[in-house]
Amino acid sequence: MSPSQVIKPDPGTPPYGNSSRKRPRDSPDSLDQSSVHDTKKRMIRHPAAPPSRPPEAELTFGRFPVSRSIEYSRNLDHLDITGPRGFHHIRRPRTSTPDRSSIIVAIAGACPNNGTGGAQRSSCGVYFGDSCRETRGFKVDSGPATTHTNQCAELHAAIAALDAVKPFCEKGGHWGSATSVDKQCRVTHVVVQSHSSYIVEAVGGGKRGQSPYMKTWMANGFVTAQGLSIKNLDLWQEILQRLRDLQSLGSFVEFWLVPKAENQAARELATAGQSRRAAAEDMMASFRNAYGPFPTVKKEPK
Repeated sequence: MSPSQVIKPDPGTPPYGNSSRKRPRDSPDSLDQSSVHDTKKRMIRHPAAPPSRPPEAELTFGRFPVSRSIEYSRNLDHLDITGPRGFHHIRRPRTSTPDRSSIIVAIAGACPNNGTGGAQRSSCGVYFGDSCRETRGFKVDSGPATTHTNQCAELHAAIAALDAVKPFCEKGGHWGSATSVDKQCRVTHVVVQSHSSYIVEAVGGGKRGQSPYMKTWMANGFVTAQGLSIKNLDLWQEILQRLRDLQSLGSFVEFWLVPKAENQAARELATAGQSRRAAAEDMMASFRNAYGPFPTVKKEPK
């Protein structure tokens, strides 16, 4: 065939002509419409997904001294030892020395006319030691949504105790003198002492190692089997938040159930909030709420 007789390919003819070579698998001619769509999808660049947030550490609950009975060889006598600054600490296992990284705080609540419609005030006691400035008794603030019961007062006391112990978990200051290097020793083990089984079994568990009620409440969305919210939900949620805060600092909180007689100091502090002066203040506050502020009497100049 002469050069003048060379047949040029038709512009519309595929570049492969009638060649017996196989077309590339991904060439447009060898893909149906769905395959082309899938290919385009693979070519689309999607923005990078935000990094996943690390899961929140599971909240740990504990009941003292059940969790440590083996460490103490089941000798659970004299677990409370007073330290150099008047704070109370747990005894080290197999010794008679205090654990400087621990602190014990006792709580109690009081409510006259508890369980009746006549309960109009309640008070709390938080006891760190006789000479500790963190030790105090106080009244529960009254408001439109305030419920006055023994249980509510005990929960308020627990909240106040966890708030008071937080600085020691952050930077220490509970051990030794003000100039001692031991001042920097942080609290990593908090024991909340109470004679209320309502609180201890809810967040500490049973005396035989039963799971605390709080785990069930959290799993069920704080709703009972009847579909109702658990009692005192707002106060329990405040306690949970404080437990999370302390755990994030590396401090473990346990609850200790003691006989009422062994919680006398905290009980006296709570009862002190119900003094005659406190009752008079409550009466005056009720008057103001009902009738407004007391009239001011101006003295005439002599």
